[in-house]
Amino acid sequence: MFLTVHTTAAIAIGAQITNPAGAFLAGLVSHYILDVIPHGDETKWPNVTNGQLAKLALFDHMALVINLSALLVLKPGFDLTAPMALAILGSVAPDYLMALYRLTTSYTALFWQKLQKIIGPLEKFHHLIHFHIIKYDPPFWVGAILQATIMAALWILI
Repeated sequence: MFLTVHTTAAIAIGAQITNPAGAFLAGLVSHYILDVIPHGDETKWPNVTNGQLAKLALFDHMALVINLSALLVLKPGFDLTAPMALAILGSVAPDYLMALYRLTTSYTALFWQKLQKIIGPLEKFHHLIHFHIIKYDPPFWVGAILQATIMAALWILI
């Protein structure tokens, strides 16, 4: 899923859960739930280079900022609260950890090796969620429509 979908789900969660720690945890769990849904990029990710990953991340973060700006402008009374912000952090954490894991696999310094050991099991779980629960990879355009539909439903909830 694009970060835009994850963060929009997190905003909807943070609007309902007023406890910041609970919102963070719910945002984190929502990430994995959404990633179980086949979204059209499952077979592409293993072949993405770090340079391509950086370009995709830049695009994804720009879309995230545009989405958040649109919410602030188009949704009267919408305010970004602390629980929403923490739910957002929880919802993006798995992808940031995945990127950190991928970017540091060739580092040999002790710090990075220890970090790899900590992040490794989380990355394996994330990989399991993405690729092994539902083994179907729709065409990217189908995944994009699915994600847009989820986004629209979440906008209604916010």
